[in-house]
Amino acid sequence: MFDSLDSLSAADSSAVDNKIVFLNTRMRRDKAGRFYGKVVPNRVRGAVEAAKKNALAVIIRSVGTDNSRFAHTGVMRYDDAVKKIPAGAISTADADTLEAMFEQSNDIVIDIEMQAKDAGWQTSYNVIGEFTGSQRPDEVVLISGHLDSWDEGTGALDDGAGVGIVMAAAKHVKDVVGQPERTIRVVLYAAEEIGLIGAYEYVRTNKDQLDNIVMAAESDFGAGKIYRLDTRFADAVREAPQKLYKSLAELGVELGNNTTNGGPDVSMLPKYGVPVVALKQDGYYYFDYHHTPNDTLDKINKDDIRQNQTIWSLLTTYMSMSDFDPRPAPQAE
Repeated sequence: MFDSLDSLSAADSSAVDNKIVFLNTRMRRDKAGRFYGKVVPNRVRGAVEAAKKNALAVIIRSVGTDNSRFAHTGVMRYDDAVKKIPAGAISTADADTLEAMFEQSNDIVIDIEMQAKDAGWQTSYNVIGEFTGSQRPDEVVLISGHLDSWDEGTGALDDGAGVGIVMAAAKHVKDVVGQPERTIRVVLYAAEEIGLIGAYEYVRTNKDQLDNIVMAAESDFGAGKIYRLDTRFADAVREAPQKLYKSLAELGVELGNNTTNGGPDVSMLPKYGVPVVALKQDGYYYFDYHHTPNDTLDKINKDDIRQNQTIWSLLTTYMSMSDFDPRPAPQAE
């Protein structure tokens, strides 16, 4: 048993040789989900690091904050230069039991039966729809979510909520304002969960038009209430949209930093000069359900998702109906 991937990497190979590795890193709750990035390497790289030390297999404490008997799933990687060994996650409750067993003895025997298989590559598609701008059709406000989910649950939070939020925002603008002055483009990316495949393909096939995007944003953190707007706007005009900031403040949304990457699928756009924003959601309970069979519609609070739709509609209206232009995005240092 190791309390972190770093501990495994630092261990003497003789302690791991011909044994099963148990990566037992607890994930802490956090409004912004900041501890996900600290724990998820266990899932992504655990099999490779354990195999380097000739482990038989690796199991991990699920990357989640719940105390259920449901295991979390998610992407993991092998390395063609390293032996491929079985890898899997156990629920946090089962991890507690296994940890307690280690408190009694280090001589623990586990039988592992796994039925995972590689089903091969299939084709999936980005789904794109837009309202063409009436005055500046070549200037694009891009709002997005992603279509795929891990199929243990229904993907209601990840990312059905995000898909619903951005589609509703575009519809609200059209219903209330009419034809927007700038083009509103809704992109529902494919294959986000296995590596942002649809997002990279969008960039590849539209590289000569990326400078037309005035702003890009993504909803991909469930349906918790929005509490902050982070941006990546040109520094010279970052303080210009005070009307937008004031309206958001009246809805309880504060202005945050100017260094966001905007979210997974739009994160590669700033290096091409595309401004991005992130409407930060309260994710305190998000990782109770994330990538588990518990990711179902009943976990969505209707008032919270209505708040999301209202704020996304406001942002989309402002960006599609004003002259504010935050291009180019500042480059990351």
